[in-house]
Amino acid sequence: NMDPLFLRVLRTVWAVQRNAFPLTIEEGGVKVYTIDQSSAPSIVVGVMRMDHPLDVVSRYLFDTSCRTEWEDHLEHARVLGSFNQHATTQYSRYAVRWPLAQRDMYTVSARMHMCDGAHLIASKSLRDTDEHVEPPARGRIRAALLLGGFHITSISRAACQVISVNQVDLNGWLPLSAMNSLGVNSPLCLAQANVCMHSGRHQSTTPPVTSPPFTPPG
Repeated sequence: NMDPLFLRVLRTVWAVQRNAFPLTIEEGGVKVYTIDQSSAPSIVVGVMRMDHPLDVVSRYLFDTSCRTEWEDHLEHARVLGSFNQHATTQYSRYAVRWPLAQRDMYTVSARMHMCDGAHLIASKSLRDTDEHVEPPARGRIRAALLLGGFHITSISRAACQVISVNQVDLNGWLPLSAMNSLGVNSPLCLAQANVCMHSGRHQSTTPPVTSPPFTPPG
C-alpha cells in the first residue's frame, strides 16, 4: 500500500506551498527549500515551472530509462519488476568522486493522478528482505531513499509546475560539504530534465495514468 507514502509527499508539498520554509537557493529557474529534521537527513524540495504539458512531464520523470539523462551522479538505473504499469521496483547506482565510496539503492516508485487533476509520483527504498534486493557490492555503500517524489500540476495546456521532494540517507561517512552539495543539487536536476525534454532526444514510452484518482483523507 503506497497511500501513506503519497500522503507524506503531499504533506511536504502543502507545507512548501504555505511558505512554511525559507528559500535556500534559486538557480536555473529552480527554487530550493531545505526542511531540517531533528533526527534524520533534511528533506530537500525543488519547485520549477516546465514548459511542457503535465502528462508529458509526468511520464518523463517516472520513466526509469530517462533518468540517467537528467539525474546528477546517476550512472545506471534499471527496472527490476512491475506491480502494474504505474508501480515498479528499480536499482540505481550512483558515482561519486574518489576517495568517497560509491552508492547504490533499491527503490519502489508509484504514480497516480489526483482528484484535482495533479499527478503524484512517490518513491522509497525497499527493505533488505524484499524481492530482488541483493547485498551491496564490495566497495559500495547502500544508500536509503527515505522519501522521494514529484507533485505535478497543470498551469496551462503547454506548461506545468513540478515540486520535487527528496530525503536520502547516504549512510557511511561523507564530508559535510559533499552532503550539502548533493542535497541541494538533487532538485536542481529539474532544470536538466527540462532541457532534455526540450531537446526531444528521448520520448518516454510510459503509458498515461488510467487508475482511479487519489483523494487524500481529510
